[in-house]
This record gives sequence, C-alpha cells and structure tokens, in this order.
Amino acid sequence: MNLGEKIRKLRLNRGLSQLELEMLCNFSSGTISRIESNITNPSKETLFKISDSLELDNYEIADLFGIKINELSKYLPKYILEEELFN
Repeated sequence: MNLGEKIRKLRLNRGLSQLELEMLCNFSSGTISRIESNITNPSKETLFKISDSLELDNYEIADLFGIKINELSKYLPKYILEEELFN
C-alpha cells in the first residue's frame, strides 16, 4: 500500500472527508486529494499535521512514515518500548 492509500484509509476509518481533513490541517483545497492520488509527495511536516489531525497512535504514525513496527527499537529508547503501549 502506498502513502496516499494509507492516508485515505486512515482518513476514512475516522469518518472524515477530504475537505474536513484539509480544514483540520489548515491545508488549501485539493491538498489531501493530491496526496491521496500520489500526485504530491507530502513533507514530514505535512505528515505530522495529518497524523495529529487524525489522532493517530504510535503504530499508525510509524507505518505512515514507513517504519516497520519490529524496527522501532532502532528509533526508540528501550524504556519507551517497555511501556504498556508497545506490549
């Protein structure tokens, strides 16, 4: 699944239209459509705005950024991985 498809799936799972997500993110009209259609490659800042607006959990954010869950140990300190959220 490509990035645009992931964002579309997450948006639809939260029951939001493209316009509603654009308004939550303060994006211009058509931005989400271009991202979901893979016409535009979003910046990290844009992905963080989308993640925040969709209230994604850590696993969803990692997936959105292309980080495999089993590779999180490379990016997160051990004490964070041992917290209940990751078990």
